[in-house]
Amino acid sequence: MSGAYEWSAKIREYQALDKDIPDTRINVFAELAVQTAQGILGEGVYGELWARKDKRLEFAVCALAISDLLKSSRQVNEGSSIHDVQGWGAGEIRASEISEILRLSRSWEERAHSALSQLRNETSLFAWIDI
Repeated sequence: MSGAYEWSAKIREYQALDKDIPDTRINVFAELAVQTAQGILGEGVYGELWARKDKRLEFAVCALAISDLLKSSRQVNEGSSIHDVQGWGAGEIRASEISEILRLSRSWEERAHSALSQLRNETSLFAWIDI
């Protein structure tokens, strides 16, 4: 459904990423985020929103991908304000930096889930069913 979409450029707009991170890696995380969004919204609702090119859905997918990218790669942080060149030794990262990375990751994830909740609440396909 979104396989042909080039997520990496959009994700790089939202979060500073090291230029050495390949687009293919970013796109893999984006596809995982698409699957997460489909699981939360349902494939029908996701498809409807994707067909309408809903920017909130696009943001939610990007935010989920960024959240996972932050946790999986130090390279993400080389281009952001988190990286501290005064760390101990070559390639070392301070505990405070790890805490900041995790905090930022949680922030992106919370924003994604907030956007998905808003979309789910606004979608007419979700309704009460009387049994």
